[in-house]
Amino acid sequence: MGLGRTAAIVIGSFPLGESDRVVTFYSREHGKIRGVARAARRIRSRFGGALELFTQGELVFFDTGRSDLLRIDHFDIVRPFNQVRESLDALGHAA
Repeated sequence: MGLGRTAAIVIGSFPLGESDRVVTFYSREHGKIRGVARAARRIRSRFGGALELFTQGELVFFDTGRSDLLRIDHFDIVRPFNQVRESLDALGHAA
């Protein structure tokens, strides 16, 4: 697939190694997308808070063809949905 760009929302993530993070997105064009965000857990990460749960944004990724996981280049926030993460009830409804 090479380079891809799509509107997506973060639906999950977990740590990988010391500084990387595996992030799961949902996109209308591609469905469920899983990828590795290199150095996302470092203090001076280029992702910042963009990979928080339920953040909507523009995803740019690369498909190397070697794995089921894509390489996430960057994720630009369009809508952060902070209110959903602040309320346990809202978080349950969103999930």
